[in-house]
Amino acid sequence: MRPNNYKIHGGHKGLQLSFAGYFQGTTHQKGLSLNFNLNSIDVSEMSSYLQHFNREFFFEESSELTVVQSVRHKRAKYYFNELSSEYSMNLTDMKIKLEDVHYNYHHDFAYFNIMFIDSYESFRIIDPGPKTATEDFSEFYLIILYSISKHPEKEIQQIFDYCWSYYTVNVALLLQTQEENPILLYTYYPFTSKFCHRVQLYIINHNKSITDLKGFELFPDKFHNFHNCTLMAALWNVPPYLTLPKRGQSGGEMEGMEGMEGFLLNVLAKVLNFRIAYITPPNNEQRGLVKPDGTVTGAIKMLNNRVADLSLGSFRCTLERSTALSPSMTFYQTMQVFTVLALRQPWTSFEIIAYPFDFHIWLVLLALMLFLLSSPHILDHLRHKTLKFIYGFSSPNFININVIAITLGQTANSLPQRNFARYILFMWILLTMILRSIYQGSLYDFLKSQKTLAPPDTTAELTERKYQLILNMATGDSFSGIQIIRDKLIEVLIMNISDAGGFPLLEANPQKRYVTGTPKDFLTYYVNTHDKYGVFHVLKETIFSQQLCMYFTKHSYLVEPFNHVLQNLRSFGLIDYWAELVLDDRFLEEVDEVSTETPLTLAQLSGIVQICLYLYLITFIVFVGEILWFKFNKRD
Repeated sequence: MRPNNYKIHGGHKGLQLSFAGYFQGTTHQKGLSLNFNLNSIDVSEMSSYLQHFNREFFFEESSELTVVQSVRHKRAKYYFNELSSEYSMNLTDMKIKLEDVHYNYHHDFAYFNIMFIDSYESFRIIDPGPKTATEDFSEFYLIILYSISKHPEKEIQQIFDYCWSYYTVNVALLLQTQEENPILLYTYYPFTSKFCHRVQLYIINHNKSITDLKGFELFPDKFHNFHNCTLMAALWNVPPYLTLPKRGQSGGEMEGMEGMEGFLLNVLAKVLNFRIAYITPPNNEQRGLVKPDGTVTGAIKMLNNRVADLSLGSFRCTLERSTALSPSMTFYQTMQVFTVLALRQPWTSFEIIAYPFDFHIWLVLLALMLFLLSSPHILDHLRHKTLKFIYGFSSPNFININVIAITLGQTANSLPQRNFARYILFMWILLTMILRSIYQGSLYDFLKSQKTLAPPDTTAELTERKYQLILNMATGDSFSGIQIIRDKLIEVLIMNISDAGGFPLLEANPQKRYVTGTPKDFLTYYVNTHDKYGVFHVLKETIFSQQLCMYFTKHSYLVEPFNHVLQNLRSFGLIDYWAELVLDDRFLEEVDEVSTETPLTLAQLSGIVQICLYLYLITFIVFVGEILWFKFNKRD
């Protein structure tokens, strides 16, 4: 039994064998005899056109090709058997996948395809549409139609209508009729100067030989000009990215839209020559969600149902969205940041007392004090004689009183009798004197400068100070992968607010420790439009970068033409320029704090030096006087 699906590499014998035995010269069906001359069928012209497609397009684009045959009539089977045999003679360095349509046939997706059919019904048996509907990129089909019908144009129209229903646009069809009329190369255009979103047949080789056509003419670009047709977009107000026309203006007028993505949409409409009509997602769903059960909402649902052709408006590229929709290339990047109120909170009494040393120094000092205070009691309990030998007296409480007194800068009641204990005591006196000096100096500087507690700069400080994170329903999903949220180190409040709705909440609740997570552009726009300079503080830690893109219906014909324009606009820096027109983020630039204190000069210190010299002179005179007085008194 012949296999229905197998591959060959380079040679042509396997291809010949795969189509051998399809037809005998005379066949009988229902008692009728069908006779015709096998030599009357000439496939040389069609074979030359296939070879031309290979040279000009398929060999240039790929090393793999899928050939599918779906034929119902015996004469067409014989025709394609002869055609494939002659066509395969010159196949080299091409990986061919042969598929013969059979009962319960399921078509596999491939980017480059040749189809042998004899009717629209044969094409429907292949049914390539459902497989292509889940792909992002458009595939290419060369269809060879050996038509038995007297009106092949009707079948061609049906085939192209089917292709357009699945947004399969890269289709070329070679028509061969039984009357052996000249072979015509057809394609279709869905947008023309006369019709929009409607299939219009077009003969590519009109007044021109097929063998004279170049690769870009065999599969022409159909979407560089939309002929002022209307495309439907799912849009909503999302400044600074997109602002819809005010009430009373036409939704189709591009001049009414503002914002960086509004400017972008204007340019796309002018370059590609289309008009935009827009529809707003219901229930304030905006972008929408891809739920775990596979259901979708908002703009994603509209695109899935083909209610809209495209959508944009701070649309972050994610794997979940790109699974349900077809994304454009990313054209803009912003950063997700944490924002808090820029309030400098006063220090508590305990924080002021602990300010001079950090946590680790306090921990070491506490451990050292515990060791000094506990060691006499341990020695007294284990080796009482050793305690008396080291200190000279055997009362642990007396020893601890001396340690505490020296730590606080007081005098010891009595000195130890042993040199080792005196050495330890002297070192402790020096250490505590240095620590007290540092502590007093640091505390004096703190009280003099009236320091306050600065807003947090890291996520670790957010968790330490027990901040609560405010997110809206759209951004809650994107923040779920952050470590402090994943590890439940911070309390998250999901609220039904806009993208910039967290900032008014922060202002209205200064007594609460709220932090909001949004793209930096929303903060910049809110500060610019409401004159809130100095009100908010952005944490220095960046959460993650946000890549923006457009989204289209899956397998949309808009991806390639839009990407071409977007790539040029991005490379020229126009999108960043439009962002600068609507956003002024200079207030976010860090300014280094310049100390206003100036060091003392030698002239200012000269008085202190003179006083020291006078004191040294007086001390020297007193010293000499004491020596002389002692000397004369001794003689007497």
